[in-house]
Amino acid sequence: MNKLLAVVLVSLAIASSASAKTIRVHMYMLPWGLEGNQPVTIDEVRQHPFFKFEILEGAYADKFIASLGEGEMTSGFDAELRDVRLVIEADEDDGSTRVFFASRFAIGASDTGKGRLIDDAFRSRFSGFYFGHG
Repeated sequence: MNKLLAVVLVSLAIASSASAKTIRVHMYMLPWGLEGNQPVTIDEVRQHPFFKFEILEGAYADKFIASLGEGEMTSGFDAELRDVRLVIEADEDDGSTRVFFASRFAIGASDTGKGRLIDDAFRSRFSGFYFGHG
């Protein structure tokens, strides 16, 4: 009986320490090539997107967030992330929301402050949503 209780407690501890799963994704976008006089902020993209997309199925949402390359993000990308074009909100099964944002040059995670450079292949994944313009 003690062994069974120990196994149950260890299983619960492992399950509670596992990372949250993404259940829904909201994306707000401006065209990559849009030019303006001032850098665009995360809030401005959310408030005035040209395009808004959602992933409503949890398995696809989770895979999509995994494809952003969060594990490759490191510190030191502040300058590359000033003029935002893409905001991604990931609703997690534990009730939290993670926010990712991208400029034309990098993607970052707001909760960690880390980022990584992006390339044309990354940008083209999103340009296809609005027929490749920008």
